[in-house]
Amino acid sequence: MFVGFEPAVLTWWGGLSAVAVINLLLLAWSAKVVLGTEAPTAEIDQYRRWQLFFGGLYVIGCASRSFILRSDGRRYSMIDHVISSVFVGRTTATIAEMAFVAQWAVLLYALSKRDEDVVGQRLAQSLVPIIAVAETASWMGILSTNPLFHAVEESLWTITAALFMVGLARRLATAGPALKRFLWAALASGVLYLAYMVTEDVPTYWFRWQQMTADGVQFMSFGEGLADSVTWQVKKTWADWEREVVWQSLYFSFAVWMSLVLIHRPLFPEERRA
Repeated sequence: MFVGFEPAVLTWWGGLSAVAVINLLLLAWSAKVVLGTEAPTAEIDQYRRWQLFFGGLYVIGCASRSFILRSDGRRYSMIDHVISSVFVGRTTATIAEMAFVAQWAVLLYALSKRDEDVVGQRLAQSLVPIIAVAETASWMGILSTNPLFHAVEESLWTITAALFMVGLARRLATAGPALKRFLWAALASGVLYLAYMVTEDVPTYWFRWQQMTADGVQFMSFGEGLADSVTWQVKKTWADWEREVVWQSLYFSFAVWMSLVLIHRPLFPEERRA
């Protein structure tokens, strides 16, 4: 199956596949813990089950994308099969990413509700709709091959993360020591994410769109892109995959671990007492 692939590409793919297997095992353990542990209240039980459900969608989605590496915009894949098509890959990514932001929303809403913070609850309720628009922009970018749509998509993710962080920061005033440690860790991670998005991710798509426009590149219509989205090209060299390595490696490892953490943390006061 992998005849002709450069060793570096196979090593990268093997590493991500191994991480995906570990993540699936961690998900199975998480399900055993959540479903096998009696929660102190019905509200907390429902919260943990929602986190498990959304986290499960994200972990499984990212694992499938690790096993079948793709570059959606360029129609690249490592496996010569219909499941390698852009349409399948983008559909999987959409479900997973909506689930991930749902985890953020569920967490922020639960914490804000406990503090009777209406602003925090409204911020939580805004996260999923914003990312729904971002995912729409992503599909438009994938179908048209126009990076401007991806600049919009990533800008919306940046805004969503910032709103999430504002909501979490509002919890610091009333948080106990354990929750405060969790919040500071989450906020520190959020700062790193925002820094990357503002300095690297969004500008990259913006400048790529400017360059392609200046070069007179003709973007696909959405109809043409839809027909093209069921195609794929098997690419075997490191040069083909190099620009995908950093973001996919981080996305399919650290982002997934954050999702798994949200299934179990933070603990509510009732859980700590139990």
